[in-house]
Amino acid sequence: MIDIGIDVGGTFTDFVFMHEDGRGEVAKVSTDPDDLAGAVVRGLERTDLAQVSTIVHGTTAALNAILQGKGAPTAIVTSVGFRDQIEIGDTKRYTGGLFDHRWVRTRPYPVPHDRRFEIRERVSADGQILAAPDPAELGSVADRLREADVGSVAICFINSYLNPANEQVAFDHLSGQLPGVHIIKSATNPEFREYPRWITAVLNASLSPLLTEYVTSLGAALKDRGYAGEVMWMTSSGGLINEAVVRQEPLRLLMGGLAGGVTASAFLAERIDAPHVATFDMGGTSSDVGFIKNFRTHVVPNAVVEAFPIALPDLEVKSIGAGGGSIAWLTDEGVVKVGPQSAGASPGPAAYGAGGTELTVTDANLVLGRLGAKSLLNGDLVLDGALAYAAAERLAEAAQVDDVHELASGVVEIAVTNMYGAIREVSVERGGDPEEMVLVSFGGAGGLHGALIAERLGMSCVVVPRDAGNFSAFGMLVADRRFDYVSSYIRGLPRADLDDVRNRLRGLGQEGRERLLGDGVAEGDIDITYKIGMRYVGQTWEEEVILSDLEFTLEDLGRWFGDLYEERYEFKREPEASELVNLRVVATGRSGHRAVRREVANGGAVLATGSAGAAGAVKERRPVYLDGAFIDTPVLDRARLDPGAIVAGPAVVEEYDSTTLVPVAWTATVDDDRNLVLRRASRS
Repeated sequence: MIDIGIDVGGTFTDFVFMHEDGRGEVAKVSTDPDDLAGAVVRGLERTDLAQVSTIVHGTTAALNAILQGKGAPTAIVTSVGFRDQIEIGDTKRYTGGLFDHRWVRTRPYPVPHDRRFEIRERVSADGQILAAPDPAELGSVADRLREADVGSVAICFINSYLNPANEQVAFDHLSGQLPGVHIIKSATNPEFREYPRWITAVLNASLSPLLTEYVTSLGAALKDRGYAGEVMWMTSSGGLINEAVVRQEPLRLLMGGLAGGVTASAFLAERIDAPHVATFDMGGTSSDVGFIKNFRTHVVPNAVVEAFPIALPDLEVKSIGAGGGSIAWLTDEGVVKVGPQSAGASPGPAAYGAGGTELTVTDANLVLGRLGAKSLLNGDLVLDGALAYAAAERLAEAAQVDDVHELASGVVEIAVTNMYGAIREVSVERGGDPEEMVLVSFGGAGGLHGALIAERLGMSCVVVPRDAGNFSAFGMLVADRRFDYVSSYIRGLPRADLDDVRNRLRGLGQEGRERLLGDGVAEGDIDITYKIGMRYVGQTWEEEVILSDLEFTLEDLGRWFGDLYEERYEFKREPEASELVNLRVVATGRSGHRAVRREVANGGAVLATGSAGAAGAVKERRPVYLDGAFIDTPVLDRARLDPGAIVAGPAVVEEYDSTTLVPVAWTATVDDDRNLVLRRASRS
């Protein structure tokens, strides 16, 4: 049987096929933004899906729909007096700086004023029902929703996180009156702070028709081709959910396409015994960076997309518009910039010969000799150097730069600077020491730029995993099933009821355990993690204290929170000044395909390999522009490099899905798992 991981990116859709005996294969097809499922089906054409046990899928379809405003027409039904809360928001500026006096909120509000409806109902601040919804009023609202011809409805009542009964009454009534309309309750995410909770419900509702159609059409297409299993979906938190959860909470897929790389990096960090890892995923459209500390990925309780706060757990990944397809352009002042505009998959870089005329980062690397004309996809994608050079010439002329190669080098340097800043923000500025960190560099363009970024950061080690261009798709296969639960509990630490806290956490954990057991996860494969969000009285946001078990005291909580706060901010207050905010539980079911991956990691090779050392792997030499001049540089076939092979820089290492640059003063070694480990020569 075969397990398949699929990562749908902006330029390519990547596949990893893992066999029971440890063999593996990778593949890529171009992404069609108008038919994402079609790209998936094309990539599986040569696979007997009757022999496939698991398909795990990560996609940015939800994120793209929000950014492009392609969600379904959505209405909100809310408590009387709160119709405009969704527009008023809160006191936070989720875009722009707090002290920017020129800041203007220009983002369209998620629900226009004429699609906001009120219901006379009320839940008190302590969860008591003061007024239940009137069926007649609900019937009237249903008629108006029908007239508005909406595709989805978000039910957002005040204080519903404390008592969801009124939302459930409205849900039952409207569902019966509006067949075919997708209806979402805000109490699905029972967390205080109305605005983020309501925005989350609205975006879930808006995405529900689109994502339901996508998962349904993809599932049907795979079933028609013989697949009998279920498709698992990668979430923003780095876990897996099934189709039923996607239909109810499609927003959980928001950053699923980005989470695969961080999840794979965490797995790799354990393999290479590197506790602190900065992750760098450079694809065709963007670069995504993250940080792993003490072998743990950093999951934050919320995220921000555009101007909208999302009240769902999210792997902290920063995305910037700097990918292989990022376009170099000239400002009105004559300054060369790179991105965030991208040539994407169509027309793609100028070198693709598909109609693109603007210089991209890929074109610049081709002009510099760092990419070869036949270096992508084993030569299936041939790059046209003349078209890339012509694009560079046009920009050089416009920028009044005499040397085309100098301009191309500058374009790459600008992209590197952008990526360096993003990685520094999520790692060094969070307390990471560059000398103790390893940069895991992957994606189709990650290997070309990893060492250059590490130089800027002061890091001395870069690991380029094998099949680096498909590494995120591999991450789908080492991810676990995951369910997140939250219960708001706002109490000053001295006033907290310890038994109540423990019982709430225990109840959430049991709910997660039962859900995983219902999905077929064995009891021995279930892990329950308890967290408590805490802050000092008067603060807005909390930090999460992770508990090893439920045998703790309030004094323990105060001490642990103080230590955590001091580690992050270099000061702390007395424990009595702290308060509990949210109780969280993460229920994970360990993935069965992780065992398959361990077999592969212990000797199997994804691509067929020969028996050559570095010298035997050289397939050509070509001039490569480095440090202001062209240097005659060996080009090696990574598939022919065995464990223990050493490659001295400068060198270029090519494989099916990516290219790695080993700069001057760097050395690359192939480890036992066939990762390429780049190390910088020590500085005197």
